[in-house]
Amino acid sequence: MQRMSTNIQAKGFTIVELVIVITVSGLLLGMLVGPLTDLYYANTTSLNTILVTADAKTALRTVANDVTIADNFYSQNTVSDPASAKGDASTTQWTTAAGYDYSGYNGAGQVNNRVLILGEYATTKTEAQDTYVNIAGGGSPPTRQVYLKTGCTTPIENNIIYYVKNSTLYRRTIPDNTTAKCTAMSSTYSIAQKQSCPTGLNNALCKSNDAIIATSVDQFSIDYYLHPYDTSPMTYGSDPTTATSVYITLKVHTGTGSQLITSTSNLLMTRINGANT
Repeated sequence: MQRMSTNIQAKGFTIVELVIVITVSGLLLGMLVGPLTDLYYANTTSLNTILVTADAKTALRTVANDVTIADNFYSQNTVSDPASAKGDASTTQWTTAAGYDYSGYNGAGQVNNRVLILGEYATTKTEAQDTYVNIAGGGSPPTRQVYLKTGCTTPIENNIIYYVKNSTLYRRTIPDNTTAKCTAMSSTYSIAQKQSCPTGLNNALCKSNDAIIATSVDQFSIDYYLHPYDTSPMTYGSDPTTATSVYITLKVHTGTGSQLITSTSNLLMTRINGANT
C-alpha cells in the first residue's frame, strides 16, 4: 500500500512585507497628492481669473455701446423716473441731493459705486428690432428717431442709468413717454424703449426688470474728459454735459478667502452724438 504525500507551500506576502508595501505606497501617494493638488488649484485659479476678467470686459463693452450713441452725460436724470432711484414706491430721483454721485474723480483717486447717467435719442425701434428690408420687398420701415411735437426737428431723449446696488451693476432705461411727439411721419408710432425697474417693484409703468450687467462689483468709477485726447480728467463736480468722453473703471471679484480673485478693467469711451462732438 502506497501513501501519497502532498507538500502544500503557501505563497503570498508576509505581514512584514505588507507593512513595507503599505508604508511605501503611502509615501508615494503623499508625494503625488501635493503636486496634483497644487496643479488643480493653479488650473482652477487660472480659469477663474480668465472668467472674471472676461465678465468685466463684457460689462464694459455693454456700457460702451450706450456711451457711443449717447448724446449727453448728465449729473441727474432729465426724464422723471417712475420707478424711483431707490427702487421703491418713493419718488426719489437720481440726484446728488439724494446721494447719487455722477462724478468719479475727486483728485485723490477713484471713488466707488457712482452712477453714469446718459441721454440717448428715443427711436421707433430698438436695435434688436431693426431688421429693415426694402418695403417694396415686403420689409418694414427702419428705426427712426422720435422728435418733439414743436418744430419736429429736436429729438426726444431717453435716459440710461448705470448704477451699483448690493454689489451688482444694473442698467435702467427711462423713456420719455410724456413729451408730446411730432406726428408728421405717423400718427400712431411710439417710442420703442420701455421703462425698466428693479425686480419685484409693483409699478404699472414698469415693463421689464433692470438689466444685470455685472455681479460681485467692488468698484464702478467714472472720470469725465472734455476731449478724448486729454491726459487729465475734468475736476470733481464739473458739469458732465461738456464732456465728450468717459473713462470707466470696473472692479469685480469671484471666490472668497484664499480663493479670492479680483479683476480691474478700464475703458475710455467717446460719444459720437450731441454737442461738443
